[in-house]
Amino acid sequence: MIHRSVTRSSGLSLSRRLPLFGVALLGATGCGSSPSTEAATGTARSELSSAAPTKQVHRGTRSAPQHAIVRTLDEITAADKARVPSRLKVAPAVLPERLSARSANGSATPLGGAAAPSASPLSGAPSPAPAASFLAAESSGWIPPDTNGAVGPNHLVVAENGRVRFQSRDGATLNDFTLEGFFSSVDSTGFIFDPHVTFDPLGNRFVIIALDNEDPSTSAVVIAVSHTSDPTNGWSFFGLHSDPNNLGWADFPKLGWNGRWVVISANLIGGPDSAFVFACDKAALYAGTASCARFVIPDFSAPAVVYDASVSTEYIAHNQSPFSAGTVAIDTITGPVGAEVFTENAGTITLPATWSTFGPNAPQSDIPDLIETDFEAGVASFVYRNGSLWGTQTAYLPTESPTHSAVQWWQVSPSGVVQQFARIEDPNGQTFFAYPSLAVNANEDMLIGYARFSAAQHPSGNYAFRAGTDAPNTLRSDTVLKAGESSYAVYFQGRNRWGDYSATQVDPVNDLDLWTIQEYAASPANTWGTWWGKIVPSASTGCTEDTAIDLGAPDSAVTVPNDGCVRVRDAYPSWWGTRSMRLETMSPGTYPVPFTWSNACASGQGNGAFTGDFQRQDFGPTSSACATLIDLQGDGSGTIVLRYFGI
Repeated sequence: MIHRSVTRSSGLSLSRRLPLFGVALLGATGCGSSPSTEAATGTARSELSSAAPTKQVHRGTRSAPQHAIVRTLDEITAADKARVPSRLKVAPAVLPERLSARSANGSATPLGGAAAPSASPLSGAPSPAPAASFLAAESSGWIPPDTNGAVGPNHLVVAENGRVRFQSRDGATLNDFTLEGFFSSVDSTGFIFDPHVTFDPLGNRFVIIALDNEDPSTSAVVIAVSHTSDPTNGWSFFGLHSDPNNLGWADFPKLGWNGRWVVISANLIGGPDSAFVFACDKAALYAGTASCARFVIPDFSAPAVVYDASVSTEYIAHNQSPFSAGTVAIDTITGPVGAEVFTENAGTITLPATWSTFGPNAPQSDIPDLIETDFEAGVASFVYRNGSLWGTQTAYLPTESPTHSAVQWWQVSPSGVVQQFARIEDPNGQTFFAYPSLAVNANEDMLIGYARFSAAQHPSGNYAFRAGTDAPNTLRSDTVLKAGESSYAVYFQGRNRWGDYSATQVDPVNDLDLWTIQEYAASPANTWGTWWGKIVPSASTGCTEDTAIDLGAPDSAVTVPNDGCVRVRDAYPSWWGTRSMRLETMSPGTYPVPFTWSNACASGQGNGAFTGDFQRQDFGPTSSACATLIDLQGDGSGTIVLRYFGI
């Protein structure tokens, strides 16, 4: 097994366990070098409000252009198969330690300030049920999985530690590769880790990045770019040396893009620099040449995914150093391609509540073993959409003495004005939320995916939705995408790892639907799995008392559109009293029909799916004065016949 540990200057021990097997060396190096940054005079225009610490402006120098190593799908498959026989898989090492809190070196070090009250989800408004929900990947034998996936027009791509998988959009596996085999043409060491994948709708390409090796002399960022929007049509591969001074190795990367650049950030372990970013000419990269500027940046930085092709600025977010709770710093990359300007601390966002960046680990059911809730609560996901910056991250609360983890999200203007801020939190500290990611569609509907933990459940993959028309600073209900199936305790040096991240993206087919991929505790015990969910926002909006189709009297069969909004009102004689209702599908119907339901008077809500005739769903107490609303979320191609009766 392989484990890596590094002690930072703050005294915090960062220990990350990755694979549970070794891999024999195979493949060409393919790694180019990139010169270090040089300080430059001048200023870069920024729309963000300026705040301490002082702006620092740098210009990066570029390495010689690197031409791609081109591989067809058959060539990638052959290279992957050639590596498998040399692969020695090692069983997980379950050690006897039980982690009751973060290790001494990882104890919370809160910075003053009181946590603000949480913004609760909208009462009685459930998040839409998944329109699609299926397995992304079973455990590859690595921990953690570093959950990541991307959605294209006709395919899904999963990229996790130990695996790259191509799927159809209904979940069928088309191709499976080891991560090392996929990157074998640019892998110099046989150790590839920390992958990320995105689909760029501006360029119609999938991009996968990962890191190669922990030796400063060979550490590299490896990049794969699909030739088209179809991942089975071949890929171009590149390798960029992490540190031209050979003093540090790359760890914990993030991936973003805008109309000009593909942007890759990573921490740098060892040497004087804390982190770096590559800004690669996107047009050249997609055409088969890597031409990238390299800059030194603050660690745990997240480059933005910028959907507006006309926006030439690339934004990068990170917690205000040194971990100043309540503020997020924004760096920018500006200028023409080939003469990029990096501005550190171009602006600072002051959020309306504080948090700690470290805190306790999370409980689970059946066993006392706690699960690590986040590697470092930096900005996990960062998006520019419709003139706003959207971000999400784990937050430990209360600030002064954290007892639990929450997920917080925010929307700010490029000038730094906070437009929205809210949290997914259990203020009683019984339920923990961590490892978030978000996506925002053309209508500013937002989906956040995340992990949920408590002593009452196995670790699950969850999500929460908000429509662009919902009240500001609100989310709809916390919803289970994939329930945990068993307990999870896989230790190495006292750490029971999860994450390190998740992924949520907009569907490029219509720029409206939203997808998320989340980790859950799988069966058998001590294994993980990852799970896809597709959310259709249009199906969750507009279902109100005024728009609903009333199902009328009990036992009456009513035909409604399978994407309609229906209302069940208790029409029994009043002397029968208040009762629950049972809704039943009759024949014929067009399925499947996911649905959500809510009843404001009973404070009830939930979701489910009808998959055939003569299926039933029970709802909480429904009165003549307070109806139950059922938001049907079929594909709109047919009808469904419903009747209700009291129970």
